[in-house]
Amino acid sequence: MTPATLRFWTDRFIWTSPVHVGGETSRPAIAILVGGWGDLAVTQAGVARKGRAFVIAPNVRRSVAAEQGFYSFNLDPVHRLCRCLRQECLASGPVLDVGERLGPEMRREIAEAIAKPQDCAQAHTLSERILEALFPAAAALEPVDGRIATVAAWLREHLPTRPHLPELAALAGLSPSRLTHLFTRELGVSIKSYLLAMKMRKAAELFGADRSLTEVAYAMGFADSAHLTRAFKSYFSVTPSLLANRQIVRLEVCGGPDTQPLHSSREPTPPVG
Repeated sequence: MTPATLRFWTDRFIWTSPVHVGGETSRPAIAILVGGWGDLAVTQAGVARKGRAFVIAPNVRRSVAAEQGFYSFNLDPVHRLCRCLRQECLASGPVLDVGERLGPEMRREIAEAIAKPQDCAQAHTLSERILEALFPAAAALEPVDGRIATVAAWLREHLPTRPHLPELAALAGLSPSRLTHLFTRELGVSIKSYLLAMKMRKAAELFGADRSLTEVAYAMGFADSAHLTRAFKSYFSVTPSLLANRQIVRLEVCGGPDTQPLHSSREPTPPVG
């Protein structure tokens, strides 16, 4: 069976799998879920919904089952689409059915992307085409406040143990209280929640680069490996050990839409001895 694939860019991550049955998870990001060769089922607050594609609002606990292929991508809250999508999701509920917006040709391309490996550039191009198909007015949307984007980029790069508000406020040229309010308004998540999300992403990248659970827990500022494992499973709905298994998951960290991976777990490491 084709392994699952997890790819990271600075503004999104994409998970594809020929079969997906995950436990409950919640992330402070917009998630877009698409079935491969058939419908998928999203269960939220005890209610199951079946369809071709869904948008999930931030911080919504849900489980997903897709027995005929699964394509999922999560947009960083800084992405220009997220503010509009939060409003659309919140206006109609936490789970928005958008399946009718995908035509047969796009559905075929998505199914093929699940079944056949793509490189970073191909995967990014397809994700952009999916966004254009689902949200054709996206190109006209205004980006988030530049001061907030600067703070988010700093958090994403430096991953401090905890956010130091005076330092972040100085970076943005705002008072700490104003920064806290504006950050949540622009991104839909608190500074603390955003930092935790970035740590979970980085943890996944490190597992893909053969770092041990103890090493990753220390690097991400967690008290111990058990604490990290609980947070990671809640965020990704899989354990670190599953994500690190190269026979099950192929993980790539992509440097940009037109570049090859910065590091990859595509090929298993030859055994020693």
